[in-house]
Amino acid sequence: MKKIGVFGGTFDPVHNGHISKAEEAFVKLKLDQVLWVVAGDPWMKSTEQLSHSRHRLKMVKIAIEGKANMQLSDMEVIRKGPTYTVDTLKDLKRRNPQDELTLLIGSDLIEEFDQWKSNELILSLAKLAIFTRTDSRKDINEILGLSKSDEHRTEILSGTKIDISSTLVRETISHKLPVSKYVPKSVEKYIMQNKLYSRENR
Repeated sequence: MKKIGVFGGTFDPVHNGHISKAEEAFVKLKLDQVLWVVAGDPWMKSTEQLSHSRHRLKMVKIAIEGKANMQLSDMEVIRKGPTYTVDTLKDLKRRNPQDELTLLIGSDLIEEFDQWKSNELILSLAKLAIFTRTDSRKDINEILGLSKSDEHRTEILSGTKIDISSTLVRETISHKLPVSKYVPKSVEKYIMQNKLYSRENR
């Protein structure tokens, strides 16, 4: 049995905050692996125009290169139709039934958890590890509607807040400013070579 942290997102682009949180989860949760799942057609961002999945996959691949505890998955990109977390977790369980899955998510997404497809099934398929600035377990459990007997299904990761977002990176690039303090240099190089996020390509 492996303890797998499932870290999903559009990663448009992947940045140092993503990497830091993945590493934090790996250590604090004593995981065997963090699986980066790049979203294909995320239903919650259906109105946003994303970079092509090949670019987002490549940037994550570059960012985690050499990190033996990190692995990239294109399962959501390959899957047709809107991307739903529950389908990804079901696929992972089907492939390796004995693995223990922990879904890694930010506390900002928890408030919308009641809108997620089959959210109760998600809680039965995986534990939740929630990145937050403070230990707000009570508030989070209330939002999730967890009973006392279910509280062991959540973990609070209250590490240092990193003020970086993919939106910030994209906006900075659109103004022709460097982003080396936000993303790995290898990722910045890829973005520049492929002219991603420039105003000309919008």
